Amino acid sequence: MRTETVARLCCCVLGVAALASAASRLTVTVDTATAAFNVSVDGEVWLHGGPVGVRSGGEWFSTQDGNLAVQNVTTGKGTDAVLGSFTSTTVVYQNGQNGSLVVHAIFKQFSSGTVLVFEQFFPNGANGTANKASSDDLASCFPSFTDKKTAFNYLTFQGSFAIPHTGRWNLPIFTGGTNGGMPMILYDEALRSLVVSPFDNFMAASQTLSGHFGDILGCGVQGQVASIPVGFRHATIVVLGTSPTQAMYQWGAALLQKSGKGSDVALNDITTQKLGYYTDNGAFYYYTTEPKKNYEQTMQDVFNYQATILPQKYYQFDSWWYSKGLNGGVKLWEPRTDIFPDGAAYVDAHMGKLPLVLHNRYFSPDTDYAANFSFAIENYCALPLGQDTFDYIMSKAVQWGMTMYEQDWLITTYQKMAITRNNVNVARQWLINMGKAASTLGITIQYCMPLPNYLLESTEIFSVSQARASDDYQPGNKNWQILHTSLLHWVLGLAPYKDVFWTTPSQTGCPYALCREPNTVLETLVSALSGGPVAIGDKIGATDQTLALKTCMLDGTLIKADRPAVPVDKTYIQFDSAPVIVHMGETSATVSGLSWHYVYAAETEFDITLNPSDLNIHGISAFVVDYFNTDFVQAFSDDSPLTVKAMGYVAPHSEVTFKYYVIAPQLPSGWTLLGDWSKFLTVAHPRVKDVTASAPNAITTNVLGNPGEVITLKLLTPSLTMMTVSCTVANNSKSCSVTCSCADDGTCTC
Repeated sequence: MRTETVARLCCCVLGVAALASAASRLTVTVDTATAAFNVSVDGEVWLHGGPVGVRSGGEWFSTQDGNLAVQNVTTGKGTDAVLGSFTSTTVVYQNGQNGSLVVHAIFKQFSSGTVLVFEQFFPNGANGTANKASSDDLASCFPSFTDKKTAFNYLTFQGSFAIPHTGRWNLPIFTGGTNGGMPMILYDEALRSLVVSPFDNFMAASQTLSGHFGDILGCGVQGQVASIPVGFRHATIVVLGTSPTQAMYQWGAALLQKSGKGSDVALNDITTQKLGYYTDNGAFYYYTTEPKKNYEQTMQDVFNYQATILPQKYYQFDSWWYSKGLNGGVKLWEPRTDIFPDGAAYVDAHMGKLPLVLHNRYFSPDTDYAANFSFAIENYCALPLGQDTFDYIMSKAVQWGMTMYEQDWLITTYQKMAITRNNVNVARQWLINMGKAASTLGITIQYCMPLPNYLLESTEIFSVSQARASDDYQPGNKNWQILHTSLLHWVLGLAPYKDVFWTTPSQTGCPYALCREPNTVLETLVSALSGGPVAIGDKIGATDQTLALKTCMLDGTLIKADRPAVPVDKTYIQFDSAPVIVHMGETSATVSGLSWHYVYAAETEFDITLNPSDLNIHGISAFVVDYFNTDFVQAFSDDSPLTVKAMGYVAPHSEVTFKYYVIAPQLPSGWTLLGDWSKFLTVAHPRVKDVTASAPNAITTNVLGNPGEVITLKLLTPSLTMMTVSCTVANNSKSCSVTCSCADDGTCTC
């Protein structure tokens, strides 16, 4: 297990968890006579247990239906390699005294005080489990929870791209089953939060409002599974946190520690380190070439233009380059001769031999690969059943320059095929095969159009480094709304990708209904703060160099915060009316042991006041500056909080009102480094190497850049006067420094 890389992602979470276990206790109480159970937080019952059941022979056997009864109850103790020591209660259910249908319901309460695990065990398996009456109901149910308390709100994720959905828990309307519903976060007005999700078998698991059991929250095997194998186990984990964000971090840490996957793949992928260029849906050259030119010529022209103004370090080729078959699926994943007459390797060689991200989709029923490899072929698409298919196609693509394999249309493969849903192992094994092939070749994978279960499954697949966090970009749509999905991705060890964007507002001749992007700055800002890939898709001659360079160094290296921007916890406090998704995000960057915080808000529907503790700022003085209006400078403290006024909703293809703030710490010398205003992350690596109070009234900072580059910084003096100062990187160097100090009379110079 790569524990040190897991720790890099989760260290801040585990520290909070230790405090949480002292202040909050998560317990499950099981009646050993009846097997009824309750889940409590701090001694208060939050959730009452519901029925236990499993389908067999086409019908339900459950404690509710009266044909599944308790046969035995035992208690015990144990130790889990990941979660630590626990006490357990095992309840054995059976369909009659001599029935062959046996279900073990196992309750585990861990000594941390913040984790429960509910496990189903089927010693004899079960046949005829498919729920034909309601395919998005369950095939097995444990645990289930009867409560729908008005005191709770919930947040969950559903559908393609795992879009967030929120509501009041007394009126849940989320879509579960094979479409989502995982993880489920329940939280109260104090923001104490429970995260409920599968702990294994992610592709066969379900969390849904079970119709059979009266629309209560049921967890278990999803309802289209045809049979449950002998000896099959499935677990659900419940994690307690002090807020939705902290609970999500602790939950993600548990899943990652279980598999041993760390954050190194997400952090070290070239697409999360360097600026790129995409040609997917939303880009100018999506199924569009220059007039009277083919894609081979167009891509070389794009490269030659971009090389003169921006340092892109990789290119993405979308689905336009390979051959399609029935239903638009992949017939042959090789370059079409009318697209690249001289082949993909030739094109890459004439584009600087830069790394390529190559798109793939579902295989067609008439795919050529079925002649030589094992496939499950159904009416709409086909599924490779072995690793060898991926070994073959990926190894060829690596010769063309591919370093990342993009698997798109994941929702289609899962929901359009029966075999991915009626078997507990097939979908998971397909993804594992894909991942192993990529790992063998030393390449990474991006998931696109994933359902939530794919994201959870990625914790077992070390080559998956990132996933799309938004629906397809289109000029003017609200593709920037990624905060909650970014949180989901990041806690699971994935870099969130916002998708391509334009840097200029009008690009005539585009392949879309509207060729206008009114929110170029917001799109770029969100990409820069996402922690994932940053990739433009402009027309030749239409790139705003200055805007694009706000995300990166002159050599294309992305300027990164410590983590992606995620929702501010205070935005979850909505209990007077039905909650809504609030687009206020925060992140931070640590330099020399100090943290600079960054907050943006867009389309907020109510005023939000932030105190330092809301951003985990404690024990220091700090100042907040409006990035787009530097006349706005104020102390940031409990006595001087930041209030962000409501901005209101605007229709798609309209200009969105948004705010962006930089919150900088004051050094012991009284100086405050605000940073490089030509970048969105004004103080962050690699631009700012270090900053110190070099003398009682002084500050010194070292910044990195290209030889000859002039770097301009903003600072606040101890008397709160804003100063602007520049340094020039020498021709034989990669850095320059600035030192400023104040005399006894208050005169400050740099």
